Amino acid sequence: LNMSSFSFFSPGSGKGRKSSKGNAGAGSAGGLTGTLTVHVLSASNLKACDKNGLSDPFCVVTPAATGEVKPKKAKTIVVKKTLNPEWMECFVFHVEGAESIHFTVKDWDFGLRNDICGHADLDLTKLDLQSQSQHSLCLPLTDVGELRVLLEFADSSCLFGLDVQSVCRNEGSSVPIIVTKCIEAVESHGLDHVGIYRVPGSKAIVDQLRDAFIANSAAVEFEDDAVSDINNVASLLKLYLRELPEPLFTDALHQHFLDSMSGTAEERQEKMLSALGKLPQAHRNTVCALFRHLQKVLAHKDSNKMTEQNIATCFGPSVLSPSDNHNAGSSLSLDLMKKQNDVIVYLLEHPEVLAEASAVDSPQDGEEDIAVFVGHGVRDRMRSKARILFEKYDKDQKGVLDFEAFRMLSYDMGFYISTTDVHEFQTMDAENKGFISWPQFKAWWEERGNRYQLSVERQQALNQAAAYFQYFDEDGNGCLSEEEFKAFHADLRKHGYAVEDDVQHCFRALDTDGDGSVSYNEFVTWMVLNGHV
Repeated sequence: LNMSSFSFFSPGSGKGRKSSKGNAGAGSAGGLTGTLTVHVLSASNLKACDKNGLSDPFCVVTPAATGEVKPKKAKTIVVKKTLNPEWMECFVFHVEGAESIHFTVKDWDFGLRNDICGHADLDLTKLDLQSQSQHSLCLPLTDVGELRVLLEFADSSCLFGLDVQSVCRNEGSSVPIIVTKCIEAVESHGLDHVGIYRVPGSKAIVDQLRDAFIANSAAVEFEDDAVSDINNVASLLKLYLRELPEPLFTDALHQHFLDSMSGTAEERQEKMLSALGKLPQAHRNTVCALFRHLQKVLAHKDSNKMTEQNIATCFGPSVLSPSDNHNAGSSLSLDLMKKQNDVIVYLLEHPEVLAEASAVDSPQDGEEDIAVFVGHGVRDRMRSKARILFEKYDKDQKGVLDFEAFRMLSYDMGFYISTTDVHEFQTMDAENKGFISWPQFKAWWEERGNRYQLSVERQQALNQAAAYFQYFDEDGNGCLSEEEFKAFHADLRKHGYAVEDDVQHCFRALDTDGDGSVSYNEFVTWMVLNGHV
């Protein structure tokens, strides 16, 4: 961490511990309403709570809000035997009238009540989160120690640039209102319009429409000057999709959608349905609504001149390109553009696939049950955690990892690789350089999720199971000895897991390969078979 980038908040500076109602430049008098992202990064110089002069700290985050829906608490994993923990955890809260956040750092005690290492209250009204959406803060804890956090805020009124799920949650809609109203207007006034979605509208009118939707989406009614040139409405829809922080098809599933274009017709359909089924519900609802509309546009191609390829060229970069290209305006390779266009054309030509995808519900986030080791899940944040951990193991900051660092990173992400299993590493290190870069690891990690049909939630559950297992894995070798397993077994029983009373018999049952230890992979297999992951 770059310590110079953190602002130190102290009670004496007037920024602080006690929440005060009011504006103070941070939002409306009722507090902040929108999406609040809290990165709990690290702490230092904590109070020692153990007899050995150390602690096993974890952090609990509690936003205080005045709205009807109260945000849940979130908690980081436990870091063992340290006064200077690094959590690198990220939590997303959808808040109404949030005025403060309470941070409590606790020492985890096996079988006992958790001690308090310290706490801090952050008054959100003292931060100018409207004009500066990101703040890196160093918060003094009661007694001793500091807590470093990074805050990001997206106002719910900031329709453009807010993720689809947050928009739908704020509006109480299944598809963003702006998408629905633009589709309805084009279908009423523009299906036969030559070059619809290809010809741009008036920038001045599009900007006016944009401002109107930001102010109150539900109240917008398109006036004559907007629909007299329907290109204005079409351009507004494309602008909204282009400014999404993550494309409709999501970064995590980008390669999966591209790969769905290979194979027989039956294989392509199966892979496409699989990819669509993994989309978050709001994304999938919006994809289905958009492409049902574009199929109607295509049905009028004789009059509007919008062929499959024309529509794909107009929408491919906005709805499918990864965020790195999507937001930075980077140019795409011709090969990537062709693959993206193939996905768009396939969906245009196969309405039956959309109909089947519309009938499937996405898996819902469940309540995690691995005690304090499990933070309340943050959907679609696993890649962010992977990047943070990659930089953690990149000790010399050269942007690459050797095999041992790759093993430790994978273990932290919930996928244990033994010292002899070099195949996965060699797959990435095709040139046999002895190291891999972040883009190589990212591509491998996302491909692994597709290969094993892992949803983001399942990947996160494995990540959290690894954090739990690692607490008892004293030497970090990915296995529990019989001695280490005793404490592990007692904790499983304490938290209500269905394990046998006899610790030795339970140990032998989990040690399926009979090597005298219980590996992380054997533990995960047991968790899956018993429905815990």
